[in-house]
Amino acid sequence: MSKITCFKAYDIRGKLGTELNEEIAYKIGRAYGQIYQPKTVAIGCDIRLSSEGLKQATIRGLNDAGVNVLDLGMTGTEEVYFAAFHLDVQGGIEVTASHNPMDYNGMKLVRENARPISADTGLKDIQALAESGEFTPVEHKGSTQNYNILPEFIEHLMVIRTKGFTMVVMYGIKNCDTIKKARRWLEANSVEYRFHDYRADGLDAEFLHSAIGELGWEALLNTRGTTWRKLDESLRASINNADSAAKLMLDMPAIIKRPLLCAPGQPMLLGFSESSYQQFNEV
Repeated sequence: MSKITCFKAYDIRGKLGTELNEEIAYKIGRAYGQIYQPKTVAIGCDIRLSSEGLKQATIRGLNDAGVNVLDLGMTGTEEVYFAAFHLDVQGGIEVTASHNPMDYNGMKLVRENARPISADTGLKDIQALAESGEFTPVEHKGSTQNYNILPEFIEHLMVIRTKGFTMVVMYGIKNCDTIKKARRWLEANSVEYRFHDYRADGLDAEFLHSAIGELGWEALLNTRGTTWRKLDESLRASINNADSAAKLMLDMPAIIKRPLLCAPGQPMLLGFSESSYQQFNEV
């Protein structure tokens, strides 16, 4: 059994050739398929020169595990996440090294409805099976077809803010001082709105991924607040990409910068100032 060292806490990242290559990518795809047994998985890759080859190797592994694949081509991670909850698929994989140097590459894995796969929710199982190579033969291999997700993704971004409501919606936590100031401003200016409390009403993963796609995870993550400062230093250090940030925000909504203001046909507005709210209200 050869050790595969590219598995991290929230994703897969490794130096090309030594820590990650097409043989390892095949094993990862094969292990993913055998463990979760999805009918179909969406997969995409970034612009790095090595990404297409790694993607094709992963596809071969998935197909050999009996999994059908929708090859999305060159994509951003957010497009694969969107496909994972928008299409009739049971998972998604993006081949990307994110912010790592050019001689690195990696993968981000999710299950159905774009549920992230991290070390404590399945990555370790995939690693163990990939290392052992104890793959179960399948009677029927999967097939692969190309799929252009971009038009649907763009349409989704255009309408997500109006989905499920017809007025302004403020997202946050009720007892936050900034939320109180923002709500007083809306009420003083006779703006009808609905308040969505993350703690009382929950946080929808689809909405969070859409917000990350529009605003960026760095903007949404409140690293100046008490909740962030109370985190273990090693956990803070591990939050370095959209996947790890999304998992943390879903687990701890209080760590999301607030308020987040949404209205039909307008860009999302994060944070509060009287000038920005005035401009938002005049659109």
